[in-house]
Amino acid sequence: MNKRRLGKSGLMVSEVGLGCWQLGGDFGPVDEEIAQEILLKADQASINFFDTADVYGGGKSEERIARFMREQRSDTLVATKVGRDSALFPNAYTRDKVRANIEASAQRLGTDCIDLIQLHCVPQDILKDGEICTWMDDFQQQGLIKAWGASVELLEDAKI
Repeated sequence: MNKRRLGKSGLMVSEVGLGCWQLGGDFGPVDEEIAQEILLKADQASINFFDTADVYGGGKSEERIARFMREQRSDTLVATKVGRDSALFPNAYTRDKVRANIEASAQRLGTDCIDLIQLHCVPQDILKDGEICTWMDDFQQQGLIKAWGASVELLEDAKI
């Protein structure tokens, strides 16, 4: 499996990543054994990049990835997302709340520093304001995250 540098992050990720929304059970039940088998098959295919979010199964996807990493390998890179749970979305974004959500993800993932955190379809006005970007830069400098970006629904949101 070829690897590429992910944007400006410096992270080297497999060209194919594994989306882990299904591991949270949001599309129907996925038992623990099946979830671990999915992650193992990805690993066996040299996929080292897993994408999840704090809202996938209310954190269950992150917990399952942590279990896999703890039991099978420690060098998988994990991208998770923040910003779509009811504590924040659609208009309750504060530095403390965003930090608390990121820290909760880190705890579920079993790490002190998240590889990549993405703002999860944050409303345009929040992105345009830019304050949340300053917070993310601060969290990166503080060592809570290695890199950050945005997961958006619309192309125009990506241009902000």
